Amino acid sequence: MITYTEKQKRTELYTKALGHITRLKILRFIAHEYKTVNEIAKAMGISHSVCSAHLGILWRTGLVVKRRVKNFSYYKLNPEKLEDIQESIKSFILGPHQD
Repeated sequence: MITYTEKQKRTELYTKALGHITRLKILRFIAHEYKTVNEIAKAMGISHSVCSAHLGILWRTGLVVKRRVKNFSYYKLNPEKLEDIQESIKSFILGPHQD
């Protein structure tokens, strides 16, 4: 039976989050400023619920930060997390086999 470390499981979550073109486009759209779900959905040409699902995945992996203002949630890229993800993937691929 193959077992995985927590670090390996986290790396898998990161790659899954980045493995969908819509999520990558969302990250590019919110890279420099906070946007509402409605703004993001409209720009991506997707429904509010689909956009919310994608943002939920990105938020759970830490790729986006969220702030609430009254009844609205605003999302923005968390650029520091990109560095963490890069290091995690690099370590997984290049690191020792027993990692």
